[in-house]
This record gives sequence, C-alpha cells and structure tokens, in this order.
Amino acid sequence: MIDKKKLTDKIAKIIFKSGMLDSMDKKSSCEECILTADEIPPNIQQMFSSDKVSELSGTWGDPDYGSPIQYQWAIVETENGKSYEYKVCNLAIMIFHSEDEKIKRLFRFLVRVERYVKDCGKSIPS
Repeated sequence: MIDKKKLTDKIAKIIFKSGMLDSMDKKSSCEECILTADEIPPNIQQMFSSDKVSELSGTWGDPDYGSPIQYQWAIVETENGKSYEYKVCNLAIMIFHSEDEKIKRLFRFLVRVERYVKDCGKSIPS
C-alpha cells in the first residue's frame, strides 16, 4: 500500500503526447491525452515522487538518432502548483546507449504513463 502522505509532489494532472514521426514538424499531429488526479494510479504517483522525476524536466534526446523519430511530450502539474515539462526524442535509443540513471528514471516514468494511457483506452497513436 502506498502512503499518500509520503508523496512530496502529488500529481494533479498529466498532459501527454506520444508518437512515431517522420519529422519533428509533425509533432502537432500527435493526439493529446489528459489525465486528471482521479485517473492517475497510485504507482505513477509514487514513481514521480520516489524517482524524483520532477528533477528531470527539460529536453532530452536527439531527433537525428533514428528514423522514424520516437517522440514523447508531457507536462506534469502538481497539487502545489508546480509544472514540469518533458520533451523527449528517441528515448528507447537513449536507454540502450547510456548508463545514465537519469535517463533510466525518465524512461521508467514515461513508459509507465504511456502504458497506462493505452491500457485504459485513451487514444495515443502507436
């Protein structure tokens, strides 16, 4: 059981996009999914806090690593009013070519969010 009192940054909302792109000019074609606090499962809430995902906001990866481009974008808003943005290109390639713990933490979180979105029938292009 997850102790909600131990969560330092409880997520209020996640805005998420993901897709495989021919070029970065097409990132607006990715469908947006919004998860509200009531929809976000405790394991994602816990991972955001325990893996300190808030420390990882920013731009990651290189769209020139491969074609098509694996694109993920997320904004995580917390109940205390903070907002964290993640722009990621070719995360799967980065995870195989790096031992950086930050990339592993980011990968775990974004993959968990994407799987949850797909499993609950929210529309995210494959």
